[in-house]
Amino acid sequence: MDTAPTAAGEEGVEGTTLERRAARVAARRAALAMVTTLPLRRLMTARRSGPMPAEQAGRGQTPPSLPGVTRRGTAGELLLWLGGTLGLLTLTALLAWAALLRSSAPLSLAWQGRTATVTATASGEASLRSAPGLHLVLLNAGPLAVGMRLRLAGSGFSAFAPVRFWLDGRLAFVDERGWPVLVEADGAGRFTVSLRLLPQWPPGRHTLLARDLQTGQAAMLALLLGPAAQPSATPLPAASSGCQLANGALSRDCPAQRLA
Repeated sequence: MDTAPTAAGEEGVEGTTLERRAARVAARRAALAMVTTLPLRRLMTARRSGPMPAEQAGRGQTPPSLPGVTRRGTAGELLLWLGGTLGLLTLTALLAWAALLRSSAPLSLAWQGRTATVTATASGEASLRSAPGLHLVLLNAGPLAVGMRLRLAGSGFSAFAPVRFWLDGRLAFVDERGWPVLVEADGAGRFTVSLRLLPQWPPGRHTLLARDLQTGQAAMLALLLGPAAQPSATPLPAASSGCQLANGALSRDCPAQRLA
């Protein structure tokens, strides 16, 4: 009598346990189905509702991965990357060029044709204010005149520095081709150069300026230039050289007679 109710109770407990297990399995399957079909359901929802609101995009929700949208996004990112890269390269090149010009400022000023400056006194003559340690020596023995060449020696300049020359700080010395004269000092900072005084330069007192293009310092030398030498006239031959006197008259081959 007591065995039958006990067996019935055990069967009821087992049935309840099986039902609970079946419910758990069904719940797990439903959750798995929701996870696996979430992108598809989001895509379908986006197609029905249109573009995603800005509030949802701000919450970090992933927009639908449509193929067309993906391609447009990739092209936009590529263009943005290319633009940023080109802008960065341009900025780097400009900064490098500015640093190069700043480091070689005297050389850049010289090749750009900017003339050196000379301080003038109250009388209007150029004052000699050479940088300390720079010296110029004129090697010509006689007086100078426009149109001739002068020889110059310099010392105290930077080692292997390019040196350029001006007259009064505004007239550049040039060679036969019209290029500015540019010499290089030796390892001890010395040089020797031959400069041509152009015929169109005015005579009088002038200042020769030699600038060290590495340091920007300059040495100056006072010059006194005379006028250009005038070409001398060729004298006519004397009467005794090509003329013969005949009875007090000149012969026919005499230049003076032909001129008469």
